[in-house]
Amino acid sequence: MYWLIRHGAKALNNAINIGTYPLQQQFKELTNTIKQLNGNFEEQHKNLKN
Repeated sequence: MYWLIRHGAKALNNAINIGTYPLQQQFKELTNTIKQLNGNFEEQHKNLKN
């Protein structure tokens, strides 16, 4: 019985991971884009100071 519950939970977890994978990728891309924008703003700010 314990094995069955454990196995079911693992299968459900895998299904959730597969279902949310595209969303996880979009968040990674969004995070990278934000990091790039922050870098660009910092560079522009330095240029304005000079």
